[in-house]
Amino acid sequence: MIRCAGADCGKDAASLKCPTCLKAGVDSYFCDQTCFKRNWGVHKAIHPKKAGDTGATGTAIGGTEDSYNPFPESVYTGKLRACYPLSPRRPVKDSVVLPDYSGDGQPRAEQSVGRNTHIQINTPEMNEKMRKLGVLAREVLDIAAAAAVPGVTTDELDAIVHQACMDRDAYPSPLNYYNFPKSVCTSVNEVICHGIPDKYVLKDGDIVNLDVTLYKWGVYSDLNETYYVGDKAKADPDTVRLVETTREALDLAIATIKPGTLIRSIGDVIEKHAKANKVSVVRSYIGHGVNDLFHCAPNVPHCKFLRVCLQQLGLLSLRSSRSVDDAPLSPAKQEQPGSGAEPQPPEAVLYPENPHTNPRRRQKQSHWYLQTGHDLHDRAHAVSGNVPRQTLAR
Repeated sequence: MIRCAGADCGKDAASLKCPTCLKAGVDSYFCDQTCFKRNWGVHKAIHPKKAGDTGATGTAIGGTEDSYNPFPESVYTGKLRACYPLSPRRPVKDSVVLPDYSGDGQPRAEQSVGRNTHIQINTPEMNEKMRKLGVLAREVLDIAAAAAVPGVTTDELDAIVHQACMDRDAYPSPLNYYNFPKSVCTSVNEVICHGIPDKYVLKDGDIVNLDVTLYKWGVYSDLNETYYVGDKAKADPDTVRLVETTREALDLAIATIKPGTLIRSIGDVIEKHAKANKVSVVRSYIGHGVNDLFHCAPNVPHCKFLRVCLQQLGLLSLRSSRSVDDAPLSPAKQEQPGSGAEPQPPEAVLYPENPHTNPRRRQKQSHWYLQTGHDLHDRAHAVSGNVPRQTLAR
């Protein structure tokens, strides 16, 4: 039995199958009628189009020949598209210690803390564990980076990261974190962060951010870096300016870290260097702490602290919060998917036989994965050039 195809569900599927998928020969099982109806708005995007239509059934832009874009009506801000189907969830060795969310996707230890801003002071023993794990995480990142060349799919990079984690008896922390389906985040070109590895084929001229996190010995190590794909990327002045400015901003921020440094001053350093090089800070994401929790206090803004506070309080408009070199906002309001009267989904039908026997196989219908923070060590997360405000993390 496979997992339920509901985008927000992690349960085992029953013998209920979408009638439209049944006619088209597409496998999509649901746990019950309520889940099916709740996820209908997202699920119907995978249905084959009528003859002459393009979109979900066509080859996805930049993907392999058998891939398709399951979200043809989504609002994109660049050329990159999702390239489905996703590969099945990769198995974890029995010897690997699992975090609390590995089963149902819910990080209960983090949730129990909530919005607590108390900063935990680590013990010397915990710091030593994190140092050792940081070395292992860097090894995994370097292995994946060496494979990030033209012609490789982001899903192949995920397989490499997953195996490297297994070789070190470490759990790849992104896997099933709030039902994230992969072991690493691969963010290509205009994707800010948390990109889901799929059948997208890396091209000469791309840049890709690899976000690696390991869990072992009861602690986490979270790091990432942005890499050039091929010689064209290294030869493009704007690409080099973006990537190198981001690296430099990180180095400048790290140089300020010492006892007595105000956390709010870190963002000042980053934003000042970004503006000096005519790129802008992505303010939708912030840095975070890491210890025996994947994400915890302190929250670390990547821009000026006052600007963040005012924006959160609604005292600073989105337009005024953007630097002068940001891409202009569209004057016309884009119609949001799902606006207007939506047709009701059909009743799911009872399908007598489920041919799938792999319990780890999962069909994810939602490709958008957003979370509220990211590590101070994020390289491409801290600075991005001319990203429109409606940019989504894929």
